[in-house]
Amino acid sequence: MNRDASTTDRLARAVVGKVSLSLRKRTLDIGCGDGVFMAAAIRRLRRSKQCPSLAELAASIEGIEIQPQRAAEARRRLEQEFGRPLRGWNIAVSDALTVSDAESYDIIVGNPPFRRLHHVEENYRRFLRSHFQTAQGMFDLCHVFVEKAVRLLKPRGELCLIVPAGIEMQPAARRLREYLSQNGQYSIRPVNGTAFEQAVGAYPAILHFRKRRPRQPPRDSLSPQGSTLGDIATVSAGLATGANGIFLVTAQEARENRIERQLVRLVVRGRDIAHAREAAPDIRLVCPYRSSSGRVQLLPLSHFPAASRYLTLSRHELSTRPRLANTIRARPDSWYRYIDCPPWALAGALRVVVPDVFKQPSYLILRSPRTAVLNSAFVIRPRSAADTPRLLRAVKSPRFARALETRSRPLGSGYHRTSCAELMAIPIP
Repeated sequence: MNRDASTTDRLARAVVGKVSLSLRKRTLDIGCGDGVFMAAAIRRLRRSKQCPSLAELAASIEGIEIQPQRAAEARRRLEQEFGRPLRGWNIAVSDALTVSDAESYDIIVGNPPFRRLHHVEENYRRFLRSHFQTAQGMFDLCHVFVEKAVRLLKPRGELCLIVPAGIEMQPAARRLREYLSQNGQYSIRPVNGTAFEQAVGAYPAILHFRKRRPRQPPRDSLSPQGSTLGDIATVSAGLATGANGIFLVTAQEARENRIERQLVRLVVRGRDIAHAREAAPDIRLVCPYRSSSGRVQLLPLSHFPAASRYLTLSRHELSTRPRLANTIRARPDSWYRYIDCPPWALAGALRVVVPDVFKQPSYLILRSPRTAVLNSAFVIRPRSAADTPRLLRAVKSPRFARALETRSRPLGSGYHRTSCAELMAIPIP
C-alpha cells in the first residue's frame, strides 16, 4: 500500500511538543509537505519568552520538500498565518534523501512517507540499497528517511517523527532498530484514534531519538555516569520462523525424520527463561541456516536430503506465508526461509536473553553458542569483549530487575511487556 498522507494539526503539535525548540537551534522539517510541522514549531516559538521576529524564525526553521507544488503550498500556509519574512521562508525543493550529510541540524521533525518496497521504482530502489544501511530486505521508505534524519543530526541532536507503530516489532524493521540503537537512544509511542490512521490504513506512532556523542577512545577514560545498556550492548529480537508448527519439532520427531544433526538446534523461548532453563526441554529447531561472524546464510536443501524431505511436505504452507509473499515471489527457491533471522539470535559465544513478556523480571545468561532464541525473547550482546564484564555486572544487579519492571509496559494481571528501545534505555552502574 502506498501510504502517503497529510498530518493533522493535532499530531504535528504532539510531535513538536516533544523536542526542545529554541531559536538558537537549527530545526528541519524533513519532507515538509504542506508545512504543518513548520507552522506548529513557529507557533510554539512565538508563545515562548523569546518573542522572535519573522527573520529569526525563518533563519531557525527550515523545510525540504521534493514536490514543488507542495513546497509552494507550505510557503502560502506560513505567509497567510505568520506573514512573509524579508527573504521568504526557507523551504528547499529537493529530495531529502540526496541532501549532503555535511548539513547538520539540532532538531528534525516530520512525517516520512510510509511506502512499501514494491511501491518504490526499481532504479530508485537500487540507489537506496547502495546508499543506506536500512535499505535491505523488505524495507519501507520510511526506514530510509529515519536513517537520513539521524545522519543529518548533530551529536546530542534530537528527532521526532511519525512512523508506523509496527517498526517497534516487525522483522522488516529490524535493521532500522539496530541502526537507531547503534547511534543513540530512542522510544516509540503509539498514537491512537487519529484521522491520519484512517487515511493511511496504518497505526501511527511517534519516534523520539537522541543522537549519541561520538565515542572517544580510550573507553576506560570515559566516566560511566549516566550510561545505559545501549552504550555497552546491542539488543535484538529473537528469530521468527513464521511457521513454528513446522520448524519446531520434538527431539523424537527429529530422530524419526532423520533430520541432519547440523540443522537441529536447541531453542530458548521466553517462557523458558523464568524457569532458568537454557533450552526448552524437548523442543528442537529445524534450522536451515549457517551463522558466521555476525552473518547468516540460508543453506541449500540439496545438501540435506532428510531435512529437504521433511520441509517439502509443508512446502505449500511455507510458500504462502503472507509476510514472505514478496520475498518468495522474487526468490522462489527460498520458500523454506524464516521471516526474520537476526544473527545473534542464532548463535553467539555469550548472550543475555530476556523474555518479551514477563510477570517477574528475569534473564538468562546463554553460553551455548548453538542455541537459538525465538522471538518471544530479546538477545542482549556486548558490543565488544571489553564490554562483557560490565554487561554481566549490570544484569546481575538488583537495579536491572527494578528498571526492567518499571520501564516496561503493564499488560494487566501483573504481566509486563518490554521492547528493544526500553531495554537499551535501562541505566547501568
